[in-house]
Amino acid sequence: MAILLTLLTSTLGFQLFARSEPAWARGARLAYRAVWPQGWTFFDNNADFPALSAFRLNSGMMESSPLIPRQMSSQTLWGLTGASQARSREAQYVVGLIPAASWRPCDGPVTPRCLSAATPLSLVNQAHPASLCGRIAFVLTAPQVRSSARQDTKVAVLNLACPA
Repeated sequence: MAILLTLLTSTLGFQLFARSEPAWARGARLAYRAVWPQGWTFFDNNADFPALSAFRLNSGMMESSPLIPRQMSSQTLWGLTGASQARSREAQYVVGLIPAASWRPCDGPVTPRCLSAATPLSLVNQAHPASLCGRIAFVLTAPQVRSSARQDTKVAVLNLACPA
């Protein structure tokens, strides 16, 4: 119990004071990051912000499996590889490039009809290394305040080119 309390306290301290850390704390922060690379996001999924998903589309505009793996899955060694966080940050970068006019609202979950209504936009993914390439649908789902509320979902279809 003492170890868990120490880890949680150090996590909170390093998250809150990362910008104003003293020089002596830099080594401790780097060691902490080596042991716990996902940081506070291990416990917090930012429930107040829209959830971002990305799907590779096939020729029939049907979505395949998600391109952003869940943080706690065997695919990412339960968060230890950092792949989920890296792919999520790359997706956030690409979403920042999408003009507001390119997002199409969907009534509820994403359907082939909703995907086909979105006009594909061609962009270049300048992330290094770029892993989101090809025909990809980005889906933003707003958090539901009430369980009876309609799910607010927006979709953007991109043709992402990646530099060689």
